[in-house]
Amino acid sequence: MRTIAIGLMVVGLVFGIGVAWQWLAKVRHISAEQGRLEETLTSQWSATWTGAGRTRVSRIQGAATGSPIARLHLPTISQTLVVVEGAEEPQLDKGPGRLAGTAPFGQPGNTALAGHRYPGVFWNLDLLEVGDPVVVETAASWLVYRIVRTVVVEPVDETVLAAPAGEGPRMLTLITCEPKLSTAQRLIKQAELVRTDDKGGDAPRELKAKTRR
Repeated sequence: MRTIAIGLMVVGLVFGIGVAWQWLAKVRHISAEQGRLEETLTSQWSATWTGAGRTRVSRIQGAATGSPIARLHLPTISQTLVVVEGAEEPQLDKGPGRLAGTAPFGQPGNTALAGHRYPGVFWNLDLLEVGDPVVVETAASWLVYRIVRTVVVEPVDETVLAAPAGEGPRMLTLITCEPKLSTAQRLIKQAELVRTDDKGGDAPRELKAKTRR
């Protein structure tokens, strides 16, 4: 019996090491993808300057699935991420993605971004508190949001994707797994758009918000 128990312990240990290695490999993969996407986004945005008047043109609308569309700044947890179009597994293996069918950035409705609960992605999303700024940077604008709600829901619960009724605020919904290292539930952080700044001026003061970690 003791030999069997030791054998089971060894099998369990080997399995655990294998799972941990795969998890770390995915973390490294997403980090590398984020670096590549940052270079692509910077190049694309540089190319949007045209003519003597230096007019900027946003290319977010109609972006191909998996392509970079924005930067997501979470200053209170010292994080900036490149957002891609689409939120299926191939896109989430690059970083946070905009869910199809939700509002484009800054437009009426509810823009939803999903991301894995991995270090370097939404690992510390739980640290965002009500009142914290969230800044979305597009080719043409700075969209400044404030966190207004935290909720934990079941994976099948899509009520958090609903658009505000009537002339309600323009929303941003951030979605990840809850708790860490589990897919049992979903952690939701919702924010309201408080203003939009043109990229021709200074960067929003919210980017210098006090860091919590």
